[in-house]
Amino acid sequence: MDNNEVDTELKRWIDKASYHQLLQRNRFGKLGDKLFIDATGQYFMETMSKKRAELSNDEQVAISKQIGWEPED
Repeated sequence: MDNNEVDTELKRWIDKASYHQLLQRNRFGKLGDKLFIDATGQYFMETMSKKRAELSNDEQVAISKQIGWEPED
């Protein structure tokens, strides 16, 4: 696959994921995860931004607090 193409399977997951799921993955994703690289990474961030914009500030804060900053094992 070309670096300028979004991975089809990952795109499908990104499109179905909630803002909560995207933020959690963004916050705790592993270095080098294909979800964050090249065109797929750009698509991930653009989609997360769009989904965040659909929420109120209070909803964004509540989701962030639910996720926290400590990864689950």
